[in-house]
Amino acid sequence: MVANRAFRALLDGFPGLSWDNRLLILVPDDDFKSKLEPHLQRSLQAIRPVQLVGAEEASAAFSTEDHDVDRVLLASVDAADGLERLAVILVGLDEQRGGGESDLSD
Repeated sequence: MVANRAFRALLDGFPGLSWDNRLLILVPDDDFKSKLEPHLQRSLQAIRPVQLVGAEEASAAFSTEDHDVDRVLLASVDAADGLERLAVILVGLDEQRGGGESDLSD
């Protein structure tokens, strides 16, 4: 899975850095998110203890202390406005959505 390789690259590139509430995995929409989430949770968990959280929970989190696992934000493009993070992994955004070029002009 591409997200796993990207996550591993971040861990290798920044050893010792806590990724708690600093990483956003961005997906096209909520349907894609709901299908990906269980698989992504298992595969990332095999690399490092993480908990996938949604936009609302991530927005409410202020502290990166006192957590046994790193909280990683998983959000759709529509829900990600204002959720800037240190790193972002894009998943599934290379797929054509909807009606094609007409969507680009709207």
